[in-house]
Amino acid sequence: MDKEYLVSQLMNMANQYNIEIDVRILGKIVNMSIFRVIPKGDTFQNVGVEAINAGLVLDGITRCYYVDGDGNDITRGFSIPGTLCMDEGMFGYRESIVTWEALEDTTLMIFDVKK
Repeated sequence: MDKEYLVSQLMNMANQYNIEIDVRILGKIVNMSIFRVIPKGDTFQNVGVEAINAGLVLDGITRCYYVDGDGNDITRGFSIPGTLCMDEGMFGYRESIVTWEALEDTTLMIFDVKK
């Protein structure tokens, strides 16, 4: 995928949620992002890890979950193409309180939320 396509997709998402953001800022986000393919069944963010990244699902599907005090696996949500995998770093937490798992081979655009 080229940069212009990614910036246009991000702009479409921002418009969908009524978020005003300059296209130049979106270009900077794309430039500082890394792109990874996460194989089905692999995790890419785990409980207790420093919460500094968020990811945009470009292809595939992810599940966000945690294990409660009784050992129950609790699904908090899913991310599909065009949606974010936001760790708690987006909300000021130091450590992630969830794990993100790829439910199928998933392509992510990952960026540092502090930058």
